[in-house]
Amino acid sequence: MMNRQQTVENLKHKLDQWNADLDRLEAKADRLNEERRKQLDSTLEILRQKRETARRSLDSMRSAGDDAFEDLRKGAIQALDTMQDSLDQARQRFN
Repeated sequence: MMNRQQTVENLKHKLDQWNADLDRLEAKADRLNEERRKQLDSTLEILRQKRETARRSLDSMRSAGDDAFEDLRKGAIQALDTMQDSLDQARQRFN
């Protein structure tokens, strides 16, 4: 099992990867027709909201006491898993 610092760093790394993935998806919007661009814009907005939820979870973990850390870790992992699933679906849909 990873220690607290490793867990936080791992989750931060995932958020950084997702930021790059979202940037790549945003760059594709210019190459899509109007209908597909609107669909992508809507999808990106949802992904940004999920990313923000995951980021807030990570921030909470960083500042949590030892007693709350495990509960927050579980919540953060769930938020990150949801973000990953949504991002994977968006990549498949718009690639």
